[in-house]
Amino acid sequence: STFGGNPVTAQAGLKFLEILQRESLVDRSARLGAMLKNRLKELIGMHDIISDVRGLGLMVGVEIVGRKSLLATDCTDRILENMKNAGYLLGKTGPGRNVVTWMPPLTIKEQELMEAVETFEKVVQAGK
Repeated sequence: STFGGNPVTAQAGLKFLEILQRESLVDRSARLGAMLKNRLKELIGMHDIISDVRGLGLMVGVEIVGRKSLLATDCTDRILENMKNAGYLLGKTGPGRNVVTWMPPLTIKEQELMEAVETFEKVVQAGK
């Protein structure tokens, strides 16, 4: 059945809960998420196309505003394309489709996360 449980999925769920607790992934997500948000918020004052940073844990959104001749969605699309070319897959959401979404794995290393932010800053800077 589509919605029926089975022993394999039940065992996978139990294993996930074990890893979640053993590795303290909820606390780790909160800590790394705060670090990510703080670092991205620093970019608001440095780049006029970033208007807001918000989120919970490692699920963080960066709101992009337009430039003179570019709509916010076009700026967002350019950022996403350049991040993809650099090896990072970010998402896009929001009513105006102008929020870049960060949703890295809960097991991401701090250094990997900060490297991604550095790349993001370079991509935003290059778009000026």
